[in-house]
Amino acid sequence: MKPHILRSLHALLIPFLLLACAAPPNTKPLAAGSPTPLPAEVELKFPGADDEFIVYYKEWPSNDDAFYKRMGERYKLIILNTGDLVPPEDIKNIPDKVFAYKHGRIKMLRDLGAIVFAYQSIGSENIEDNCTKLQKGDKVDRCAYTDDKRICKPYTGDMHGPCSCTDPAKCCKTGYASYYIDDGKGCPVIQGTAEYVSAAVNAGSLVWRQKMQERAKEQMALGSTGLFLDTLDTATDLEWTRAGTITLLQELNNITPNIIVNRGIRLLEYPEFASAYMKSSWAIMFEDFFTDWKNKQGVPLGLDEQKANAEYWAPMLKDKNVLVIDFASCEQLEKHGDLGDKQKEALHKANVKNGTKWPNYLADINFHEVRYKFKCEQ
Repeated sequence: MKPHILRSLHALLIPFLLLACAAPPNTKPLAAGSPTPLPAEVELKFPGADDEFIVYYKEWPSNDDAFYKRMGERYKLIILNTGDLVPPEDIKNIPDKVFAYKHGRIKMLRDLGAIVFAYQSIGSENIEDNCTKLQKGDKVDRCAYTDDKRICKPYTGDMHGPCSCTDPAKCCKTGYASYYIDDGKGCPVIQGTAEYVSAAVNAGSLVWRQKMQERAKEQMALGSTGLFLDTLDTATDLEWTRAGTITLLQELNNITPNIIVNRGIRLLEYPEFASAYMKSSWAIMFEDFFTDWKNKQGVPLGLDEQKANAEYWAPMLKDKNVLVIDFASCEQLEKHGDLGDKQKEALHKANVKNGTKWPNYLADINFHEVRYKFKCEQ
């Protein structure tokens, strides 16, 4: 699984989802269950403006203790995909040993001083692990995503879906999970690129919420400090999904209060959701504060959007822990006075104006590069 926080993917999914949607499905909260108790910990310290944090979605080398040591000592906060903690070859097929290995690696990072948040997408489901190599003569399922190399199918799940957004109780029963959203033709809404294939979900679906709770418990059992919840904008762009998404956030907050959500900031404009949105997370990631990613490099947002982020959204978040993420290529970071400096200046002004000390990270779009003190490592 290769999770990405892709503004472009979110933008491409929305046209498929802007349907005439009505009432949400049942969003009665689920019981939190009885996850394995975690040891009591000191209250988390949020990184300051001068502290380094990293989002890193590349495989972590299994035989390189020095790499883990360097990462754990450098970064106050690390967001990772636990699936990228690749175990040694000789234990990769032994579940108990894989669990122990990943638990030990996360403990190593935490013992070195980092707080570690595990990636979890709540607004869409990555289906790359359900892809097969495209062979000549293959019969392709009409609901599958295909390119010139592979066929990617949504998961079957309970086989009752996808389900209509105009009537969530009405499901197509074409053999896919009921948490998928019907594209109007009996297939789940899917968006794919050369690197990423995902299917949009109804975050308030009972089946999806149960799945997300189980996944959260697994992540926390590995010793993670907390959860990083991605694709929140996808989950909340549609009016009928907002209430269910809030319910899911509250349920996950019952498992751990240590939650970072990626965006979802438009919920602040809805009084019925704003308070719960703020209370259900420890911190918010403000992705695309100053930049977008186009043609393999970061580009400044339009002036109106820059102004909205700095003067409208930032003041609304001034009492919240916020991590700022923007995008720039390594080449751009090496050019003094180019995009990187302009982005840092824009955030500095917002911090001064709002009395905040939000930390900052300039990433590549895939989060595959190690960057420290705004410099890329080879």
